[in-house]
Amino acid sequence: MHNRLDAYLLHRGRTHWSLWNQYLDDSEGGWGRIAAGCVRKSNVTERQGAVHLLMEFWKEQLEDGDLDQFHWINESAYLSVADLMSIAREVW
Repeated sequence: MHNRLDAYLLHRGRTHWSLWNQYLDDSEGGWGRIAAGCVRKSNVTERQGAVHLLMEFWKEQLEDGDLDQFHWINESAYLSVADLMSIAREVW
């Protein structure tokens, strides 16, 4: 059985929204973090940026890493649980 524990962080830069994937790294015994994507802020709200970036990251992870749909949501900030479920339906 494979387990994966991720947290997604949205960063507001001067010109871009950036999505970071924070994941539990068993090999290092702590948390690792990778940049998941970015989008220009011009005419893109925080919510739109979060939706777009998360959807594209999950699609890429599904194709390249055989990512399984999540089974549990611990916390939400920019997006509601309903938003996350809607994005998941588009990806899976």
